[in-house]
Amino acid sequence: MPPKKALFSFSILALSATTALPAHAQYPNVSGEIVVEIQNENTVDSDDSTTEHNNIFLRTEVAPTITLNENIFIDGVLVLEPFDQAATKNIDDDIFFQSNGLFAEEVKINFAHNDYAFWAGKFNPAFGTAWDARGIWGEDFAEDYEITEKFGVGASYSFITGEKSESTLSASTFFADTSFLSKSTLTSRPRTTLSDGGASNTEDLSSFAISLDSTNVAGIEDLNSHIAVRHLAQGDADIGAGFDDEKGMVLGLHYTIPVSEDMALENIVEYVTIENFEGIADRDHQYVTIGTKAIYQENWNVTFSYTARNIDEVGTIADFDDSLFQVSTGYDFNNGLTAEAGYKTTDEAGVNSNILGFLFRYTKEF
Repeated sequence: MPPKKALFSFSILALSATTALPAHAQYPNVSGEIVVEIQNENTVDSDDSTTEHNNIFLRTEVAPTITLNENIFIDGVLVLEPFDQAATKNIDDDIFFQSNGLFAEEVKINFAHNDYAFWAGKFNPAFGTAWDARGIWGEDFAEDYEITEKFGVGASYSFITGEKSESTLSASTFFADTSFLSKSTLTSRPRTTLSDGGASNTEDLSSFAISLDSTNVAGIEDLNSHIAVRHLAQGDADIGAGFDDEKGMVLGLHYTIPVSEDMALENIVEYVTIENFEGIADRDHQYVTIGTKAIYQENWNVTFSYTARNIDEVGTIADFDDSLFQVSTGYDFNNGLTAEAGYKTTDEAGVNSNILGFLFRYTKEF
């Protein structure tokens, strides 16, 4: 499924928040972006024959920003996407644009001045960037560790770290959204409650994430880094020896290599380790993602990505070495429309699957 945060990542927000609008701008004003995706996945072969069907689905994100003055703005992300009900109801059948739900992924108020930014509300704390070199499916495993739909506060500070280098240090503290915003419309998604449990479901600011994003690291042009840590407190409803606080760390590098006047290679390497994944004691996950995107004449691209995922749960047989490899090619029509087609093969919990697919994406700013 297409990424939730890849299109509107927290790091992009932090960068844009420090960019002042022209002095002559009229307030208040409304701007934003709409992204519409249609994706098709055809599982042509799998060790689990019940998954051998075709799935075509829609995903839309609307990200409006209401700018109140030079320093204060309100922004958010509304998401329309298929929920799990689609797969549950159609275990042995094809899925065609089913069980779409609409919900608010982010809604927050922001204050930005010079190199500082502050925000409060519902947002996606920064942790990981592996979906950036994604092709059609490169982000699939990385979505495991994305932090989404949290209520809290955050701040960032941007500073010069060298002749060509700049860094942004971000920190936020939060808890799982249990407000009316956790519900959905069209297709129902029940409101999250404190009794549901789960990591960071505490209704207090006992969870946090800290990240450092740097550009042109060590003076090397187009070498960027992402370092982050996370601590998600044990849910209030999770009582007993089987639960614990979740702790994680990520280190990622992005490096663009100019090959010629017509071609460049965008490369990513990311490593993630998480203890007590999702608040379950002794369930540890590790991820390694490697990706390369070759861009030719700014329009054509070919993307390769590989992710290894190790799942280790002490005292159970749920120990797996999963993998995902995908290759895709695409074209940018220079009018907001891009098209991609590709192939992926996965090994999850000992089940190997081979999938063909395509993705159409249309982006419109307003």
